[in-house]
Amino acid sequence: MNEGLALVAVEASWALSHSALPGAPVVPDERRGRRRSIAARARLARVLYRAAEALERPSLQASTC
Repeated sequence: MNEGLALVAVEASWALSHSALPGAPVVPDERRGRRRSIAARARLARVLYRAAEALERPSLQASTC
């Protein structure tokens, strides 16, 4: 069993070391939509922050009275 595992490890490391060769396939970067997703994430964070503040305010007022 250990011999089989060693063989798999050797083959995986060989494949990894040869993945940066000049003839290796190139995967293009996915830049499309990234700016939009950052804006959406910021908008969602703002909405969640405001919702948390709105939920927290009544409990703060009740505890101070």
